[in-house]
Amino acid sequence: MMYSQQEYDQVRRQTMQLEAEKRAVLRMSLLVVSALLVLALLLLGIIYARYSRSDSLTQAAEERAAALDKQLQQTNQELSGTKAELEKFTGAVARRNETVERLTPKVLGKAAGPGELAEFAYAIYQMPGHMIEIPRIPPDNILRRHRYAGSTYVLVAGLVKGQWILYSNLVG
Repeated sequence: MMYSQQEYDQVRRQTMQLEAEKRAVLRMSLLVVSALLVLALLLLGIIYARYSRSDSLTQAAEERAAALDKQLQQTNQELSGTKAELEKFTGAVARRNETVERLTPKVLGKAAGPGELAEFAYAIYQMPGHMIEIPRIPPDNILRRHRYAGSTYVLVAGLVKGQWILYSNLVG
């Protein structure tokens, strides 16, 4: 069997056409795969940018939290120190007020001894303004020098706006 030139040409054209179609399909596949690769790279870049941003935000938040924890610890230490001072001061004020309230009737009734008078003078000196109001004129025997804890206090009475005031002055 012999084939004519036309048949050879036709087979050649069909083969070339098939090869051209294959190349076109391969070219199209290459373009699609390239486009997908570019999209994947862009998507990876966006994901990395978000990851990097969230990582820096996380680090900033952790640093801020650490700074706030440190500040909280410092504030708690200061607060506990202040509370201790306040409790100490409150205890001293309560003892002073209790001493003044306990000894005022004895002092005004002339029943207080020298130690109680000295303690009374010291307690009055510790009061704001170094004075207390008393209901009546104090007896003369308390208006003198009193020694307490190595210091000397002088009690002085005065009538201010119709109210008797007892002052305690530190003199030595």
